[in-house]
Amino acid sequence: MKTFVGLRFNKQYTKRNGCAQLYLLIGVNGAFDRHPLDLEWVPTLVDEASNRLLPQRKEDHDCDDYNLIIAAEIGKVNELFKQARLREEVIGLETLLYRLKNFDLRKDFVAYMAAKIEERRRAGEIDEGTAKHQRSTLHCWVVKFRPVVPFHDMTVDFIKKFQAFLRRSSGHRMEKKLAYNTVARQLTTVQTYVNQAIADGFLFENPFKQARGKVKTQPIQGHREWLLPIELSQFEWYYLNTPLPLTRKMVLLEFLISSRTGMRLGDLKTKITRPLVEQYASARGIVFKPKKTQDTSAVTVSLPLNGETIGWMRELVNVREQMRRQGLTMSEQKGREFLKQVAELRRVAKKVTYHVARHTFGTNYIRSGGRLENLMVLMGHSDVKTTMIYVHFAQVDIDAEMKRLHTFYQQLSA
Repeated sequence: MKTFVGLRFNKQYTKRNGCAQLYLLIGVNGAFDRHPLDLEWVPTLVDEASNRLLPQRKEDHDCDDYNLIIAAEIGKVNELFKQARLREEVIGLETLLYRLKNFDLRKDFVAYMAAKIEERRRAGEIDEGTAKHQRSTLHCWVVKFRPVVPFHDMTVDFIKKFQAFLRRSSGHRMEKKLAYNTVARQLTTVQTYVNQAIADGFLFENPFKQARGKVKTQPIQGHREWLLPIELSQFEWYYLNTPLPLTRKMVLLEFLISSRTGMRLGDLKTKITRPLVEQYASARGIVFKPKKTQDTSAVTVSLPLNGETIGWMRELVNVREQMRRQGLTMSEQKGREFLKQVAELRRVAKKVTYHVARHTFGTNYIRSGGRLENLMVLMGHSDVKTTMIYVHFAQVDIDAEMKRLHTFYQQLSA
C-alpha cells in the first residue's frame, strides 16, 4: 500500500492579511485528497519539504504552536497507516479520511458509540426509535457501569463483568431484577457497536466472539401471540363500524395491513406512500428490502397484494396526509395501548401488539396450507430457523388433528 502525507497551502487564494489556508495532502495508492487544518500562514514561509512553517519574526510562538499542531495531525495519519500495515489491511482513501476525522473517538468506546448512533441515524441506517433504544442502552447501562471505556479495555473480561452488572441491576422502577431477555438486548446493542468499531478500524478483536458461550446475547423465545381469523375479524369489524379519530384509524389500518402482508411497522411507515401504492396496484404486488435486514443481508420480499389490501393502503395514505395537515401524531406506545383497548372491547382475550399482526400473518399462512420456504420469502427471513416459529405456532392444528386421529381409532375398535 503506497501512502503519502504532506503539508500544503492553498495556492489558489491568499487572504487580505497575506496568509493562505493550510491543509494536509493525503495519498493512498495514487488517490489524493485534502484534510483541512484550521490554520493559515504566509505562503512563502511554508516549507512543504519538511512539513513545517518558518517563523515570521524572532521568538514566533504562533509558529511553534502551529508546528506542534501540524506534527500531531501528520502523526495521526501515520499512525493510521501503521495500524493498517500491522493488520495487513488494504484501505482506501475514503476509509482513511473517515478514520482521521474520527481519530479522537479511538480513545473511548463510549464516545465512539454515542457518535456512531447519531451518524447512523442521520444516514437513515436506523430510525429514531432504534436510535432512542440504543442511546438508552448507552446512557442507562454502559455509562452507569463505566463512564469511560478505552478501546484497549474492550475485552472479554469487560463484557463478562458488564453482563454480570446487568444481571444484578434493577429495572427503571427498581422493584425487580432485569429480565434475561432485557439483559440480552442490552448486550446485543453493545455488540452491534463493537462490530461497527471493528469495521471502522477502531477495534481489532471482537470480545463477543472470544466470550462465546460465556456471554449470552440470544434472547429466549417466549410465548408469541397471534390471532385466529375470527379474532382478526373483530378488529376489521371495529375499524369498519366505529367512528374513529385519524390517529386511531392509522393504528388500526397499519395493524390490519400487517396482518394481511406480514410487513413490519417500520416498513409500513416507509413503503406505504401514494406513488408507491399506485405502483403496487399496477403490479398487483410489492417488492422491497425489509428495513430490519437491508444492511445485513440480500433478502428481498416479493409480496402479492389483493384489491382489499391495496384499498387499505390507499386509506392509510389518506389518513396520514390528513394527520400531517392537522399536525397530528401518534406514538407507538399510544398505539399499543389502543390495540389492547380494541381487543378488550371485542372480547379478544389476547395481549395484542403491533407485532402480533405479523405473527398472525405467518401462522395463518402455515395453517392454511402455505409452504414454509415460501413464507420465508414473504416474511423476509434470511434463515429458515426464524420461519420455523410459525410452524410451532400452528400447534393448535396439530393438537386438533391428533384428537381426530384418536377418535378415528376409537371408532375402528368399537
